[in-house]
Amino acid sequence: MIPRERKDCATLLRDDRGSKQKHNNINRKRRRELMKGLIEAYDARSYNEFYMAMSCEDRDDIYDEYGPQWKETAEHSINNYIAGMLSKQLAMRFEEILMTNYHNRQCQHPANTLDGEHWLDQLMSANKINKQQFLTDLTLVMNRDPLLLGMDGQPQGSPVFYGTQPSPALSFNHWVEHTNAQPPSPDLFSDTAVDEEFWTSNQPNPSQADTVPVPQTPPIQYRPPMLDLSNVWHSRRRQLFSPEPSIQDNNKLWTFVYRGQPPRFDRNTRANCLFVDHGDHYHFVFECCPQNKTRTIQRLIEAGNLDRSQSMNIMATVQPVINWNHFAAYLVRAAQTPITCIGKKLEHLRDDLYMIPRERKDCATLLRDERSSRQKHNNITRKRRLDLMRELVRTYDARSYNELYKRLSVQDTDDIYAEYGPTWKETAEHSIANYCKEIILEQETMSFEQILRSNHHSRTCQHPADTRQGEEWLDLLINVNHINKRELLVSLTAVMNKLCTRKNAFVIEGPTTTGKTLFVKLVAENYVYGTVQRSGDHSQFFLMNLLNKTLALMEEPRITQLTVNDFKELLGGNPFDIHVKHQKDERLERLPVLITTNNPLTYYVMDADGKAILERCFYFKFHVKVGSADLPEPPCHLCTCHFKN
Repeated sequence: MIPRERKDCATLLRDDRGSKQKHNNINRKRRRELMKGLIEAYDARSYNEFYMAMSCEDRDDIYDEYGPQWKETAEHSINNYIAGMLSKQLAMRFEEILMTNYHNRQCQHPANTLDGEHWLDQLMSANKINKQQFLTDLTLVMNRDPLLLGMDGQPQGSPVFYGTQPSPALSFNHWVEHTNAQPPSPDLFSDTAVDEEFWTSNQPNPSQADTVPVPQTPPIQYRPPMLDLSNVWHSRRRQLFSPEPSIQDNNKLWTFVYRGQPPRFDRNTRANCLFVDHGDHYHFVFECCPQNKTRTIQRLIEAGNLDRSQSMNIMATVQPVINWNHFAAYLVRAAQTPITCIGKKLEHLRDDLYMIPRERKDCATLLRDERSSRQKHNNITRKRRLDLMRELVRTYDARSYNELYKRLSVQDTDDIYAEYGPTWKETAEHSIANYCKEIILEQETMSFEQILRSNHHSRTCQHPADTRQGEEWLDLLINVNHINKRELLVSLTAVMNKLCTRKNAFVIEGPTTTGKTLFVKLVAENYVYGTVQRSGDHSQFFLMNLLNKTLALMEEPRITQLTVNDFKELLGGNPFDIHVKHQKDERLERLPVLITTNNPLTYYVMDADGKAILERCFYFKFHVKVGSADLPEPPCHLCTCHFKN
């Protein structure tokens, strides 16, 4: 009952694989265009920017469409987007770049820019800077064009602000022409002609060493770029010292189709192959490395006395054997004569052909329709599993894989492993990251008071029926340390809501067991916070854990001369780039900072840097220990519910 078309095309030969490859290329191109559109819409310059700009629904849709490999596609598209932007900017001048909007992700789109322009003018005037000279020098640097200077060495007007068109940049060839320029040939019959003495005196005399012109080295800005021949040299070196292709251990099976007279191999031939007669054509199978493929085919044509006029057709049908089991079933089913094996190298493959069972002869491979339906089924299964994992993460309010793993029971872990297989960790990490992203996006639009009243700490909440005892104990904690409660709460609110331009840190200093960590944890539990390791100066990645977080929590930070500049940016609320392990540097946006410390925060830095650090902090001190006569132990286990009132 097998139809004719399946008998003729039981496996994926070159045409089938070619059409399949076209289908895959179309899907890949469509997905790449989708990712490219998202990156251009968000103007993302790094993976972290793209991740933070996307909504949770977008991330789920992308995961369903791309699977776990979506990050690679995103990074490729981002690099391509940046490369396209660089190529455009390299062809543009400074004034043109200023007029274009390449800062969409940070632009405030002001309706009126007069106030900002006046402030910039005041900034230059206060620092006693000549505005015209400043802008001219800036334009020279940004355009990398020293010819903007006049012939007398005096800077001309800035082309950005004074409308003067800049001189064109001189290439190396133009510089050579300018250097070797000679006066025009004179008209000897005119009154303005240069006399003969000039032409004879300016010609080099080879007999005198001093008169031989010395080639002048062009200025560095006009020198042609040096060719980077390192890659060429290394490739030649590899070719020189690499072993012969025939002895490399990367042999593969290859096949080609031959249409012509029957093969006739000599008895003493050194060729190794097997071929099967399929009626109007033969299938040859041979083994060699990819570099030796063409030469091996030529040897088979000569040894088997094949029709040389079919050489082009043979080379056009050469392809690797991807799955020998499926291809062997196809060879045996359509064979009209016994399999012929030349040489002893492929005798094991001939034995495999004789051992193929009947059911495999009837169905050698899966056709496109079957694979397409299987792919749809896999997509549905992936989406269902993703929904299940998302519900588990949301139920347990897990912010990390370790939290989810500890909260799952043994039975739950076994059930998840049976459903997902070994890849369940990847799905769990994706769901956790998406859940945290959802919380981050929600908290970015909320104030500190609103976040305190929302229950984002269900994993640690004690759900107290009455919070008055805890509130009274917190009031006592503030009073015994002689701190103005209103001042403390106003400062904390200013930091959490990012109200101050240069102050972005809330610091509590004091001895151990004075309630510092307890106090800041009551605030931090409602946030997706990141911690900073205490020995920050021992690693250049000490701020990496703050990416994709809404709060920075630091206990005993060690600010030294190596890290003081990074801490100035962090505590001042300025976005800056940080190092990330095995990845490119990422931009860390402003996020509130809560710090507890036993020693003064500026203990390891110089006085000038210490003063700059303290100017960026709201500083309070706890000195009464918890459990003493003045401050007893908390009456209950405190959580954010006791702090919000």
